[in-house]
Amino acid sequence: MSRSKTKTAVIGFDQPFCVIGERINPTGRKVLSEELERGDFSRVEADALAQVMAGANILDINSGAVFPTRWPKTPAMRTTTLLSLC
Repeated sequence: MSRSKTKTAVIGFDQPFCVIGERINPTGRKVLSEELERGDFSRVEADALAQVMAGANILDINSGAVFPTRWPKTPAMRTTTLLSLC
């Protein structure tokens, strides 16, 4: 089970199919990695919105060593999606 303030996603054999968006990952994405290091979340927000529009129930955030300390508290990200972030 994964929860946000407004939604709960339950994963299990007896549950509806759960789509997990995994696009937010700087591995192999040099430009995204550089943007995260600068604190620029515009590409993350665009990726998150695209995944929500494609039907994601959960967003898997993989940002490795460049994980910003203020993530996911950026106002733009909070308004981009109300999904659970893991």
